[in-house]
Amino acid sequence: MGGYEPVKKIISPGNEVLPLHKKILAGATSGAIGAFLTTPFDLVKVRLQTDIQRKLPNMFVLLYRIGRDEGILRGMWRGVGPNIGRGTFTTAAQIPSYDHSKHFLLKVGWLREGPVLHFISSIFAGFCVATANNPVDVVKSRMQSENRKPGVAAKYKNIPQVLLLIIRTEGVKGLYKGWFPNWARVGPHTCMTFLMFEQLRRISGIKPL
Repeated sequence: MGGYEPVKKIISPGNEVLPLHKKILAGATSGAIGAFLTTPFDLVKVRLQTDIQRKLPNMFVLLYRIGRDEGILRGMWRGVGPNIGRGTFTTAAQIPSYDHSKHFLLKVGWLREGPVLHFISSIFAGFCVATANNPVDVVKSRMQSENRKPGVAAKYKNIPQVLLLIIRTEGVKGLYKGWFPNWARVGPHTCMTFLMFEQLRRISGIKPL
């Protein structure tokens, strides 16, 4: 979210209102950068969440073990492709849909700047982000949950292979497994995020998004 507006200014240095495709490009770019930087922690989260028998230690020891046994880039950045894809799709869907729907409602005069406008726009953004990122999230989780040992062939090798495997064995609906829990998580999260984000901007003397 912090990178969205700086990227918007790089894409279009002037003060003109950006078209939707440029907003999506700005969101995708900032999301991809954030996803790349946080991939090791996302990997640890997935490993810990799928540790049914509770054999894994805390996150710091797990990070060390992954780096030692699986390699720094190959291990700690495992799933970086789908993670970047998820971050790109998520941010490209979330912030631009909020930004665009908010300014549309302002333009047609249906609502004024304030919490009600922020809430309605964020509901729409939450639906968009859950729908856009679910397929990539499924692929990412499949790749990161596989604890591959040296010398053992990986079941999930790359994004296209995993996508085709899921579609072939589970159908297109397999890419949308967990959509409702995903929306139940990102929907309220998106609402709270944008409501707080706009209020913090107001308190800090920064104009609304």
